[in-house]
Amino acid sequence: MERTSINLFEESVKKFSNNPLVWEKNKDKYESTSYAETKK
Repeated sequence: MERTSINLFEESVKKFSNNPLVWEKNKDKYESTSYAETKK
């Protein structure tokens, strides 16, 4: 399989589906977005 950004992301979604990918501050607290949520 070719090593592209998209392929690397797809592999990460399979391995780390429920892990946080990014954290964003919303008012006074941080909220995470998982790999699976990002893929949607």
